[in-house]
Amino acid sequence: MDDINQLQDDPFRLATSLVYQNLFPDHPYQKPITGTAETVRRATAEQMTEFYKKYFSPGNSSLAIVGDMSIEQAEKMVAQIFGDLAKGDMTPSPLPPTTPLKKTVEIKHEMDVNLGYLVIGLTGPDYNNPDQYAMDVLTEIFGRGINPMLYHPLMQRRIRPNSMTMGYSAYKCGGAIIIQIALEPKYLKRAQREIQKYLKKSHRLEYSSKDVFGEAEIYAMDFMGSAKNRIRFRGEQAQERGLAIASSLARFMLLNEIEERGDYLQHIADISSTKLRGTAGKYLGQKNCIVISINPLEKQ
Repeated sequence: MDDINQLQDDPFRLATSLVYQNLFPDHPYQKPITGTAETVRRATAEQMTEFYKKYFSPGNSSLAIVGDMSIEQAEKMVAQIFGDLAKGDMTPSPLPPTTPLKKTVEIKHEMDVNLGYLVIGLTGPDYNNPDQYAMDVLTEIFGRGINPMLYHPLMQRRIRPNSMTMGYSAYKCGGAIIIQIALEPKYLKRAQREIQKYLKKSHRLEYSSKDVFGEAEIYAMDFMGSAKNRIRFRGEQAQERGLAIASSLARFMLLNEIEERGDYLQHIADISSTKLRGTAGKYLGQKNCIVISINPLEKQ
């Protein structure tokens, strides 16, 4: 209950939860991970025990071990920790595919905050879709680094956001692209309009200095090259963190359906600006999206 209550006090978490509830209508991805206050209050100890026995079983799990140990040592450790865990007969039910949004959904909300908050949600490629690599690069270009492209349409209109980020999560049956912006409340509507206009033309933007010809190439920003460098740097850093490697491997074993997936960083390196424009038009330029705007409470 504490986590559910905290959600109501965090504008970005609340707005992101609302995005998921509307981005995946009539799909399991729609349901909040924490549940609702009503479902938590109605839950019994017997239900929780049965849920644990059903889903927290070897047949519904993946196990990744990273560390300085032999296979024999790893097997012994697993037997000691998980040896008493019942195998169970859990067979995960196949999830239905997600469906494209049929219309744009706009939700306005008020909270006890000082800033305005704008969160835009779009459907993205799933974990096994080859578009995911270009989408990772686009996420880095538009919403991360010291000069994210989403700043450009706002700064041209003299809208200076307090913070802005863009994220992309890939799942078994679909993906979610989330843009989060905090800014002065008076700019909320204008920011929404400018961001949506900019995303609609993302299929014809210049992402690489190679997209510019002549002397102008010298002064052009290489957004794609910078994004790839940041992704490669974080990937190499992750190779030094055992927990990061283990988490990635566990997720891979649960979600992967491609026999020869290849090297992630090589896929990133092979992305071209042409591929970025095609992927941007397909996902960022979608006709429909979810828009959550949060305003401060009106003073009485």
